[in-house]
Amino acid sequence: GYKVHAFQFLLKPVQEADCIPCLENAMAYVKLREQGSLKIKQSREWRIVPFGDVLYAEAGNHTCKIVCDDGDLSCRKNISDLAKELPQRIFIQCHRSYLVNIDRIRVLNAKELILDNQAKIPVSESYFAAIEKAFADKLIAEGGLWS
Repeated sequence: GYKVHAFQFLLKPVQEADCIPCLENAMAYVKLREQGSLKIKQSREWRIVPFGDVLYAEAGNHTCKIVCDDGDLSCRKNISDLAKELPQRIFIQCHRSYLVNIDRIRVLNAKELILDNQAKIPVSESYFAAIEKAFADKLIAEGGLWS
């Protein structure tokens, strides 16, 4: 069930009255994915966060802290599973414990990133070239200069 993102199941024999709400939930899930949102389960509720509102994610102690414009959220995932749910055109890994929203980067140097909220995120040497390329591509797409 985890591999296919199952979020509901039906008991046999399947009744039409049970099937309709399940299909409606599946359609709502598909629509959220198309709109570009992250769905996060926190204790007993689900939170929907547009990708653009996410600044970065930090892994630690078998959870990911997701830092958003309107506060922090946490989920029980490792960073590689979270990275699979996030679009690579928007998010990039800069450290074994961090994913950042490329659109929110304001300063890049060899040791850290500074985001638009002034958060400082470490950059690992092994990820630096990929971050530099993504940042340069972003600047070029926006009509900026890179030298």
